[in-house]
Amino acid sequence: MQSKVLRLGLIGFFIITRVLIWIYRPIEFTDVVHNFMAYAHLWASGQRPYLDQLYEYPPGTIPLFYVPHLYDMRTLGWPWHLDYAQSYRGLMLLIDIGLFALVWRTLTVWRVKLPVMVGALLYYSLTTLKANHFVYDKIDWAFAAATFLGVVAPIVWRSKSRWFIGWVGFFIGVALKYINAPLVPVYAVLERKEWRKAAMAAAVAFLLIWGLPLAIYRSSLSVSFVYFRLRGLQVESVPATIVATVNRFTKSEQYVEVFKNYDIIGPVSQKVRRVFDVVFPSTLILWIGYALWTGWRAKSREINHLRMYLTMGYIFLFMLTSKVLSTPFLLWHIPFLTAYPFKSLREQLKYTIPSFIIIAISMTGVTDRPIGIFSIHLIIGWLRSLLFVYLLGMWIFNQKSLQKFHQGTDLS
Repeated sequence: MQSKVLRLGLIGFFIITRVLIWIYRPIEFTDVVHNFMAYAHLWASGQRPYLDQLYEYPPGTIPLFYVPHLYDMRTLGWPWHLDYAQSYRGLMLLIDIGLFALVWRTLTVWRVKLPVMVGALLYYSLTTLKANHFVYDKIDWAFAAATFLGVVAPIVWRSKSRWFIGWVGFFIGVALKYINAPLVPVYAVLERKEWRKAAMAAAVAFLLIWGLPLAIYRSSLSVSFVYFRLRGLQVESVPATIVATVNRFTKSEQYVEVFKNYDIIGPVSQKVRRVFDVVFPSTLILWIGYALWTGWRAKSREINHLRMYLTMGYIFLFMLTSKVLSTPFLLWHIPFLTAYPFKSLREQLKYTIPSFIIIAISMTGVTDRPIGIFSIHLIIGWLRSLLFVYLLGMWIFNQKSLQKFHQGTDLS
């Protein structure tokens, strides 16, 4: 009875937070109207992405942006009509509900202790509530959901289709952001003991998700990489925070708008960018190498934990070394941290509290003002960076502890 009441309470709290996110949406500016809807209208008029325009996003975003337009147009005059913005946010709401259910199911399969289960689901609802302007009005929550599905499908489903579902989720994630693509060899190594089934599932999933875009657009898909190469140091990134600190003394840098985001440019920025142009790929390659070595040596019972553990480490490392870091990127780690099978609530809070602080300080609108030789935004940037250093450090040095957990009562 207590378990049923607690389960209903967690679901009710989730529903309340979703209602609040829906009501308190962005008013002054939203990418949904100014960017996504604009692209959808261009395609409806006959312009083709990549071929007729320099489209900056990967191909998986095309249906994500265009389906709300179709719903908007096809339901005009009907009681259930939603305009483009409402349709897009409604689609993201459905993704969010599915993700919450998948997180719950993953925790149930892990059979984590009851306090860990409750702490995880409250963390999910509260953290995304704080991030309300970025959950339904960007593409990053869809990317996080797809990537999470790719990781947990072999854990949650026991049927033969688990490999296929996992690779479908993975390739949808790649089609939305490209960011998770380097993890292909890691998952392949983890699945090597059933490599024939996994390889067949991966091939079919790849053709299902990527076959049509590759057939239509071919080399034109590389436009997205051109955009990335032209980007400077985005103001939210760690390298930009370093430059901004130096600039408080040198006054040599300036902020410019590049592709609807703000970069910092100048002589110091150029030097720091050259350093991180090496640091970024090098550290990711080192992590992939470590992941391959760890995955190859892992025993069968450790595989599921490693899928989660190695993916989380990759995300933390990306946050610290990439020159491009938009505020919505900070959402990516939330599903993984929510569903991780921590052995105790105390251990869980060591990660979820810093994560919530990152979201809270980064997604709260604050007017920038000087504080001594620094400024409010600069202090926020350093606090965010140091908290990610803490999370990555804890994640690496506590690997053995994170690989073990005590089963407890679930809420299934």
